[in-house]
Amino acid sequence: MSMRRSRLALDPRTKLFLIAVTSVVVFVAPYTAYTMALMGLYCLLFALGGRLSSALRLMACYLAIAALRAFVVPVVPAQVGVMLSVIGYVGIVFPCAMAAAFLVDTTSVGELAAALRALRSPETLTVALVATLRFFPAIGREAAHVRDAMRLRSVRGWGRKLECLYVPLLLSIASTATDLGSSVAVRGIENPGPRSSWHEIGMGSADALAMAAFSVVLVLAVASRVAVA
Repeated sequence: MSMRRSRLALDPRTKLFLIAVTSVVVFVAPYTAYTMALMGLYCLLFALGGRLSSALRLMACYLAIAALRAFVVPVVPAQVGVMLSVIGYVGIVFPCAMAAAFLVDTTSVGELAAALRALRSPETLTVALVATLRFFPAIGREAAHVRDAMRLRSVRGWGRKLECLYVPLLLSIASTATDLGSSVAVRGIENPGPRSSWHEIGMGSADALAMAAFSVVLVLAVASRVAVA
């Protein structure tokens, strides 16, 4: 079993496979039992990977959505119920959100890039995805810095807060995009030769067990859909 610091560490390619399986199960499963099984498996993976708190937050969010759909939507006026019904669709695709959260929370950008290159993914797709994953955390950190500066200067009033937040943030977005583009150019995006990676990736028994468990859910969901049809 591949372990890192006594924690489960799946190969990024395995996580991409799990995302694909989850997406198929969500859209073909005729019963919610299959999506619940997927979420249970992801909670187990989060726990074994040392991310139990992330799993608990995601499950709390799902339970809140389920409670809202079950107890609030039926009793509110029809117009409001139509707007809140969108939340029901969020609950349906929530396992996909858990799959994406597991990938982002447990995989570094370098590991993901190495995995995509091992899969012979087009370099343009790899670079675009890696740049995107680096972009949003950078913007999040910049927003946190702006909020800290606003608190230090005792900025009050919604209008003033919006101005002090979004103007620096928009400037930071432009600057960050330029910096990422320069970084990509410096790292030789136009070099057609083979690339190496600092990160070592490889599949082990844990990857095989994870793929087998998710594949079982997929087979059962497809069989149930065929039987219902």
